[in-house]
Amino acid sequence: GINAEYMGIIKRLNRMAESKKPTEVPKKRPQIPEAGEEEFLASPHSSKKKKIEIQKASRKYVPKGYKAEEYHAANAKLIEENMKKYDNPECYKKMSALIDYTTLDVADTEKKVLQMVDRVNNHSKTHPDIPCVAAICVYPPFVSLIKEKLKKETKVQIAAVSGGFPASQTSLAVKLLETEEALRDGADEIDIVLSVGKFNEGKIDECFNEIYQLKQLCGKRRLKVILEVDALKELDKIYMASMLAMDAGADFIKTSTGKIDRLKDFEDKIMVMCDAIKDFKKETGKIVALKPAGGVRTALDALKIYTLVQVALGDEYSKNFLFRIGASSLWDNLLSKITEKAQDCTLTQISFIATIQNR
Repeated sequence: GINAEYMGIIKRLNRMAESKKPTEVPKKRPQIPEAGEEEFLASPHSSKKKKIEIQKASRKYVPKGYKAEEYHAANAKLIEENMKKYDNPECYKKMSALIDYTTLDVADTEKKVLQMVDRVNNHSKTHPDIPCVAAICVYPPFVSLIKEKLKKETKVQIAAVSGGFPASQTSLAVKLLETEEALRDGADEIDIVLSVGKFNEGKIDECFNEIYQLKQLCGKRRLKVILEVDALKELDKIYMASMLAMDAGADFIKTSTGKIDRLKDFEDKIMVMCDAIKDFKKETGKIVALKPAGGVRTALDALKIYTLVQVALGDEYSKNFLFRIGASSLWDNLLSKITEKAQDCTLTQISFIATIQNR
């Protein structure tokens, strides 16, 4: 479980928030732990300091030595040669079941979230032959609302972004508190962001400790770590960040928040993460899941990613406990594509029957 000292802070802050009586203002400014500190106050009002065990990375993360142009050409060829195999209604139906149905807008409202929940609740009636999405992904304040309204029989998970999403520019204590609240309200999964600034500065142990402590808090509930690949930019950095996140306990490694401009060669960055997942499995025996996200809008976007992942990681990554796609508008586009492909198949069958009959 999480360090008792951190849990003490969380419990005391929760009691303060729930209490109707005004709390006494401390004489000194409360000291809250930052990632990497070895001492902190047991509570905001305590003058007693206690030691905590900072978790550090057990190894150094080294570049794999990617050559960007050659790597891009190989991935483009892989997609071109294999994409047709997956361009069919059954695969698009599988993609529907991989979606984390997402809204992460500054103007999100309860009304919008409820509309999403209603759509998920009624999906089996409107599209009985198409699997529903894997999860609904929202900001933490909407978790309890979804928990109340989402029907259990949908088996759709509740995912919440946390830890100072999308910039991750806040203290570890605040990240823990926000995450604990989301879990308490009913989140099944937590999506956090790697502290990219710290990673770029070489503060590897601080990055590792943050992910580790948040995973301890999540326990058996899934933790997705967003690498923000377009901020890392370099393929080798993406590989090293992937290995760090998995070492620290990530259940999923995820590409992006969708909040910064996507640069070119997105599929190459996904393939690097696939490389890391394969290497991590060879080294540790552990299987880690993958979630591309951010700007995945069209059926063609999804098809390219699906093709890449299937070829790189195998058919087991067609299941949503190992592979997700984070998106807001993709679901509509996939449903349209499924209908279009089904009609094409029907027309092909009719044409074939007519040809046979005319012989």
